[in-house]
Amino acid sequence: MGVTSDLPEVCALVLGAGESSVLDIATGYSTLANQGTLKRPIAVTRVEFPSGQVKEYAPEESQPLTPVQARRVTYA
Repeated sequence: MGVTSDLPEVCALVLGAGESSVLDIATGYSTLANQGTLKRPIAVTRVEFPSGQVKEYAPEESQPLTPVQARRVTYA
């Protein structure tokens, strides 16, 4: 779901036993909001060169959850 932090595999993780960055947490929640589609955050979306050439950038996408799984977590 986009979390890149090195989290310990312990039951107490749900109680806050690990640390994640704000960006990791936001990426995880955005995966749920996007019906299970992970869109990696990027800071640059477009570059315009002096010649007038434009280079567009789009976020990387993957599907770590199905839309049904994302809805179940969101409405649980």
